[in-house]
Amino acid sequence: MPSYWDKEGKLVDFRVSIVGSNDDGSSPSQIVSSQRTVAFLKDTPMSANAQYTSPTIDVLNYTKLFIRAFADANGVFSIQSSDDGITWDISASYNVVAGTVLFAPVVNGLLQLQLRYIRVVYTNSTTAQTIFRFSGYLSPM
Repeated sequence: MPSYWDKEGKLVDFRVSIVGSNDDGSSPSQIVSSQRTVAFLKDTPMSANAQYTSPTIDVLNYTKLFIRAFADANGVFSIQSSDDGITWDISASYNVVAGTVLFAPVVNGLLQLQLRYIRVVYTNSTTAQTIFRFSGYLSPM
């Protein structure tokens, strides 16, 4: 089923059940559907130099990770991997150019999904955002 962001920055037209929430309660940390799992969802604009760290994601039963990033200020995000969910190493980094949607598919066999856990860290530039949409979806196939 297609999904999109409405004018208020909320994901709509997507059949889901909410499993949890981020520590600050701002967005679901895991939404489960029959086709994919939303690993993280962040849609609150960030201040200058702010950083967002997704919840720790157990990828044991998944083979694909799709990340979507859009902001009206430049930024960078890294995918970090871990054997234990405590000690993290950067596996890959992606630059986000203001006003451009970035899709970053990551498939099994790459370092990011070879370890049991991943998390994603987004760092905003020196310009405060007014628009920010950052999400990650897991797929078992």
